[in-house]
Amino acid sequence: MTKRIALLILLGSGVLAQGTMLHYCNSRFAFCIDYPSNLTMQPAPDNDDGRTFKSKDGRVKMLAYGSNNSLLEKLETRFRAESSSSDTRKVTYKLFKPDFFVISGIENKNVFYQKVLFENDGYKTFLITYPVTQKKIYDSISAKISASFKHSD
Repeated sequence: MTKRIALLILLGSGVLAQGTMLHYCNSRFAFCIDYPSNLTMQPAPDNDDGRTFKSKDGRVKMLAYGSNNSLLEKLETRFRAESSSSDTRKVTYKLFKPDFFVISGIENKNVFYQKVLFENDGYKTFLITYPVTQKKIYDSISAKISASFKHSD
């Protein structure tokens, strides 16, 4: 009986739901990504470049989308621009590789984690933001999402 009550408490708090991952693929920009089941996928935009996912209270937001590199911008140029800190944004982690980069930090009392893939003159971006108060929960979830974010065939 005690185990049943504990399970119901966990289900009610959303702890188990956050550990369950769903899968989204975008055929236009050829990428796939997992996302937590406690985030609701929003309707596709008209250009079908990706999706937005939100928590019920709107405090957690995830974007997964593709874009063309019509300006022929180099990945390193985009990395430098997006990994700089400002008065409202403090970058605390950054990683650059020849075909992707990752940046994370704090912006307006929210944690942000962004991964950008580069392939065939196009970008594929994953970005999640969540309150600093939910850092313990979403840091590990963000790592799982990032690991799942891949080019698809």
